[in-house]
Amino acid sequence: MKKSLLLILISTLLLFLFVGRIKIASLYHNRGVDFFNKGDYKKAEQNFVLALKFYSRSFQTHYELAKTYSMLGSHQLAIDEFRMALKINPRPEVFTNLALEYLMVRNFKSAFDVIKKGRQMYPQDKGISSATTMVRFSYALYLSHQAEKALKDKDYKKAIDYYEQALKIFPHLPNSTINLVSLYRLIGKSDEAQKLLNDYITSNPRDFLAHKILGDIYLELSHYTQAIEEYKVSIKYKPDYAPAYNQLALAYDYLGFYASALDAVKKAHALQPENNYILYNLGKIYRDNRMFQQALEAFSTLYRRNPDFPFIQEALAEVYILIGDKNKAGKVLSQEIDTTYKEYRLKKDRNLLLKLVYLNFLKKDYAEVKRLINQAVSEGRDFPELHYFAGRVWEDEGQLLKAVQEFEKAISGKYHRQAQEKIYQIISY
Repeated sequence: MKKSLLLILISTLLLFLFVGRIKIASLYHNRGVDFFNKGDYKKAEQNFVLALKFYSRSFQTHYELAKTYSMLGSHQLAIDEFRMALKINPRPEVFTNLALEYLMVRNFKSAFDVIKKGRQMYPQDKGISSATTMVRFSYALYLSHQAEKALKDKDYKKAIDYYEQALKIFPHLPNSTINLVSLYRLIGKSDEAQKLLNDYITSNPRDFLAHKILGDIYLELSHYTQAIEEYKVSIKYKPDYAPAYNQLALAYDYLGFYASALDAVKKAHALQPENNYILYNLGKIYRDNRMFQQALEAFSTLYRRNPDFPFIQEALAEVYILIGDKNKAGKVLSQEIDTTYKEYRLKKDRNLLLKLVYLNFLKKDYAEVKRLINQAVSEGRDFPELHYFAGRVWEDEGQLLKAVQEFEKAISGKYHRQAQEKIYQIISY
């Protein structure tokens, strides 16, 4: 009996002590709230800390202390307190604030994980819904920045992985989409690039750059009509966009619509007269329109600007040949051939080999063209572009059957359109 009374007495005493501690904690908590509302966050912090010493399981005190730390700029401490509050009572506002604090310390993944969990628990909460968009966007942006770092290091695999993660979290992020499309194209995934762009354009139909890049993909795939349509849409939404006019000109040129090509490239050149690539295409399309003097003027201007511009000397030599000035053509070709041979001896590069073949073809040194091609093939460096020039040589020498056989081997390369045209011309003849 005495033991029972003693236990009751002790329990009652402990209860009074506990209630007393809660009352004291409540007193400090309320004082903390008053100081917080007055903007005195340091005193608010002191009172909330004291409140927790008397009652450490108070959700509201942990929550208010977290808010106080946030106002003081102590975001990691705020995170710790919000996490404590979340353990005690996982209310929606705690998920929201904790996610935002993670953003403040640039811990984007944790922010995303927290808001995702909050969204699962409170799918209808407006605060969480609002924060979700911000968190997803921030995390996706962070992943995009990581991708850009990987790009600078030329780690394309890692860059692609980051961009794919970013777009999974926040679809249709403009820069990430465009950059991922470019990477897909770089590694030969044209189908993925095309699908990604089409999906993006569905949501962003007025993005002129996306239409231009989709046009580039169609151009690479030899879908010239579709390329033209995309370039026109790009120009519709940005009428002063020179690159779209330039690419539109190329698409028209490939289809043999030389007048339309010339009109488009002139517009591109008017918009960006200092752009060397546009100037080169201007000369090329003048040449295709058989306006050789204008082509010569364009190529000569480009050569004066940048003598090392790719294929400019070959382009000049070709125009000289077309206007019948063999002396100037020979001079340009001889100089360029000598330079290219020196480079090729140091570095047996595929592009240098192709350049040598092309230069000697222009010079009509067919024996040297054959020697270069045969040597490359015997060394295991066979590729379709070589067969195109082999076909051109056989055609000029009247060996039409051999020419067709070589052009057929060239169809899988970058001269596929020209090779197909040559086959058609020979068969028609």
